[in-house]
Amino acid sequence: MNPGQTADCTIGRHEPGSIAGRLIADFPAAVTIADPEGDRVIADSEMATALLDCTSLRTGEKLSRRWPARRDFDAFLARLLPAGRIDDLEVRLQKNDGTQFWCSISARLIRAVDGPVILLHMLDLSDQIAARAEISRQRDALHEAEKLSTLGQLLGGISHELNNPLSVLAGQALLLREKAVDEATAKRADRILKAAERCSRIVRSFLDLARGEPAEPEPVDLNETVLQAIEATIDGLRGAGIEPLLELPKGLPNAVGDPDQIRQVVTNLIVNARQAMFGETGPRRISIQTRLDARTGCLLLKVSDTGPGVPAAVSSRIFDPLFTTKAPGEGTGLGLALCRRIMEAHGGAIDLERTSARGSTFILTFERLDRANEGGPVLRHERSAQNGLSVLILDDRHEEGIALADMLSVEGHEIELVQSAFVGASLLRKRRYDAVLCRAGLGDLGVASGLRALDEARPGVAASVIFVLGARAGDATVGALDQIERPYLREPFDRRELSDVLELLALRRAA
Repeated sequence: MNPGQTADCTIGRHEPGSIAGRLIADFPAAVTIADPEGDRVIADSEMATALLDCTSLRTGEKLSRRWPARRDFDAFLARLLPAGRIDDLEVRLQKNDGTQFWCSISARLIRAVDGPVILLHMLDLSDQIAARAEISRQRDALHEAEKLSTLGQLLGGISHELNNPLSVLAGQALLLREKAVDEATAKRADRILKAAERCSRIVRSFLDLARGEPAEPEPVDLNETVLQAIEATIDGLRGAGIEPLLELPKGLPNAVGDPDQIRQVVTNLIVNARQAMFGETGPRRISIQTRLDARTGCLLLKVSDTGPGVPAAVSSRIFDPLFTTKAPGEGTGLGLALCRRIMEAHGGAIDLERTSARGSTFILTFERLDRANEGGPVLRHERSAQNGLSVLILDDRHEEGIALADMLSVEGHEIELVQSAFVGASLLRKRRYDAVLCRAGLGDLGVASGLRALDEARPGVAASVIFVLGARAGDATVGALDQIERPYLREPFDRRELSDVLELLALRRAA
């Protein structure tokens, strides 16, 4: 049969009890015969009745009621009547209770005894659509994982390159502060040291993000975090003629998380807002608000600007790694991706709440400290001072070893630094040290073999060894350390982290 022609048969349009009607009722598919002129169902198969969620045969009802709107049914007829056939047309139909679902329909216009009828076959696509959605979700997840892997490699490389000069900077700042001849110089050195340590913590946060490690939780004052972020960016804001407006109510409960990472998120949003308003002729303002959501009990932090807004076409992609709307050389596409990853690591969220031609608002959601402590992460406590240890440093990386020695000597520890495992073993045979800091892989020795060599030089010293790992130390090295249950420090680390590990050794020895 050619398109436009109808088939001849002896189905009577007004005979639901005919043999043809009974055959249709038992047909093993969801099939309907209908009168296009009277818009009336002549016969339904039992499978069609089940598909439409009917409790009984709906013979005589209007066929058009199976479409969500009359115009949709009219469009179906307008396509079927001229051609006489439709194959595999995906449409939205509705069941007897009004529930809509996607269906593939094929239809034929058949010449009956007293006029044309429609033979309609329906195939429920709900499972197929769900499968397509799952495949699409998995494809997107794989694509996201690939981009995050690239992001992790990039962060690891950047962190490794920054780690060495930061270690040297921190060590030299410590020496400068301790040997300052006047108070003004000491204060300047202290500011350099604090900035270097903050950079080290940020670099370490990048490494944790690259490895997918959770944030180390502690109490976070969101208002104080906002003020610190403003302090770090105020010169750039003033230079751009931007007025920061802060709404920081007193008495807010603390959030829980890593304060350096959260500060980095807020700083990134401020910098993005400043860049978005570059060149705008109207008022340029950044508004930051913190508050407690009475409905959910969560802490909220909003950052708003008066820039041109985020284009609707890309608003769903702004948190994707390596995606940026900025001109080449002005953005890497890492900022918001890192912000989302940090917030997710904190059990919180970051969203674009509002965007228009008058500006954008980002909203951050945080867990409250008092609720997190009910069964959440254990917070780290302030350490007590532990000075006066004798420490042997075995490090064949010259600058890193000197920086580590400087950091410890300022704390009042007695330090000996050597670059050779052989010389280190000779020193251990002569005297006992409270702690031994050893570079993992020193002299091409493996972790286990290096530990055995030290223990052979002075039996029992293995219990006092702390390994130092570079930023790019692999999982195999970490696994070997975990297997022998030895503490280790992964660069970049700060004074507090180093002192915590030394204190732990001292407490174990005292016990």
